[in-house]
Amino acid sequence: KTKRVRLRGKDKHRLREAIFERDHYMCVLCGNVGEEWHHHRGGIYKEDVIHKGVALCNMCHAELHDGKNSKLFVQAVTKYLNKIYWVGCEK
Repeated sequence: KTKRVRLRGKDKHRLREAIFERDHYMCVLCGNVGEEWHHHRGGIYKEDVIHKGVALCNMCHAELHDGKNSKLFVQAVTKYLNKIYWVGCEK
């Protein structure tokens, strides 16, 4: 079993900045200004690593968690991260 990566303090802040820089400080779903970073695959899969985080605006973040289109939003985030990190990789 692999131990999950959990960061605190300056390390967590550096990760947040790296995610926002990668995403050009914009929400990866709608293109508005990114205001929050979202852990993709939360719960027992939640890790503080760049390939599991995305920048989102407040509205998309709320929709992803609680909205009627949350399934579509999760699929869009998955597609975005897969395109960056897993293209050409065998799963």
